[in-house]
Parts: sequence; C-alpha cells; structure tokens
Amino acid sequence: SVEYMRRLNELADVQVDAKRAMKFYIRSAELVYKQACIYHSEGDLEKSYILYLKYAKYSFCKWLTLLARRTTTLHHL
Repeated sequence: SVEYMRRLNELADVQVDAKRAMKFYIRSAELVYKQACIYHSEGDLEKSYILYLKYAKYSFCKWLTLLARRTTTLHHL
C-alpha cells in the first residue's frame, strides 16, 4: 500500500550535517550498502530495501555536497 511504502521511505531518511567530513558519509554509505546486501541475501527484503534506499540517499547527498562546494569555489575565483 501507499502508506506502507511511505513508512519504509521515512525509515530510510538520512540526516546530513554540512560540518561533517565527506569521509564520514562515504564510509556510512559503504556500511549501509554492505548491510543491505546481507539482509537481501537472507531474504529480508524490507530491511534490504530500507538500507538500499539509505545508501542511495547518502550517495545523492554526497554529490550534492560536492557540487555545492565546487559552485562555492567557482564563485570565489
């Protein structure tokens, strides 16, 4: 159902702090992906879905942060 998917998506929310080093988010994404693969291999599709989605969100946030830094740098040139 739509409500069920909404709940799963909420469980996959990630919080991004611009003050944290990019390494933190890269490492977090790697760990989340590895755990998602484990859940998937065990047949736990709900947990694997949540973690794969977290992985995607971490990766997306990583690229947004890099883009923002690059844009800021270009404006200061």
